[in-house]
Amino acid sequence: MTVDYDRIAGVYDRDAIRHKQVDRHLAAFIDERGRDDLRVLDVGCGTGNQLVADIERFPRLRATGVDRSAGMLAGAHAKLDAITWVEADATSLPFGDAAFDYASMQFVIHHLADGRRAVREVRRVLDRGGRFVLQSLSPADQPGFLTYRYWPAARELDLRRFAPRAALESWCREAGFTRVKISISVEHPVMSLGSAVALAHDRSGSQLVLISDDDYRAGLARLEREWREQGPDVSLEDEIALVTVVADA
Repeated sequence: MTVDYDRIAGVYDRDAIRHKQVDRHLAAFIDERGRDDLRVLDVGCGTGNQLVADIERFPRLRATGVDRSAGMLAGAHAKLDAITWVEADATSLPFGDAAFDYASMQFVIHHLADGRRAVREVRRVLDRGGRFVLQSLSPADQPGFLTYRYWPAARELDLRRFAPRAALESWCREAGFTRVKISISVEHPVMSLGSAVALAHDRSGSQLVLISDDDYRAGLARLEREWREQGPDVSLEDEIALVTVVADA
C-alpha cells in the first residue's frame, strides 16, 4: 500500500503542516556537541522543508536529504542546492557506516514496508555518539483528527499501517541504540472550513490518497455541505498526536 508522491509533489507544500521551523532536537544536539558543522541526514525528506529550515539557522551543517520520490526531490533541489539530495530507499541507504552525526525521520515510517530494517539502516550510518530522532503520528490517540471526522475509513487504515509506540521503541533498541526515549504530545491546531475544503481537493495527504475513491468523494461531499451551510470562515479544531523517539547511538 504505497502513495505515488511523484504525482502529488506539485501540491504537497500547500498544506501548512509541511512548513517547518528549525528542528529543535537538532538544535539541542548542537548545543550538547558545542559545534554546528555536523553531518546531518533527513530520511524521507520530501520537498526538503526541514533541512532548508535547519541550514538557514545553522549554515555550517553538512546536510543530506534522502527520498525515494524523484518528484519530491525536484522540489527540494529548487529550494536549495547547498544540500545534498539523494534518491534512495530508507531500507537501503547508499552511505557508508558511521557517515552521519544526526539523523531524522519525520512522518515516514508508516510508508515503509519494513520499518524495522529502516531503523537498522539509520543506526548503521550513524557515528558513535550520534542521535536519531523519529517522529510519527499515533492514530489511536487522535480521535479528533479532522481527516477521521470526514473520512472514517482513513482511521481504520491508519490503525493498521502506523506502528505503535512500543514497536518503535523496540526497533530502536534492537538496532543497537544505547538510550531510547519516547514521548507523545497532542496538539489542537485550528483551521478554517474554507482551508479544509481546499486541502481536501488537493488530496495530497496519504490518508486521502489511500482510501477508495468512493470513500474520498463521500467525505468530500460532507465537508463541502458544511462549507455551503456554515461559510468558509468557520473554525475547525484539529487533533494531532505526535510520537517522538529520541535514540542515541
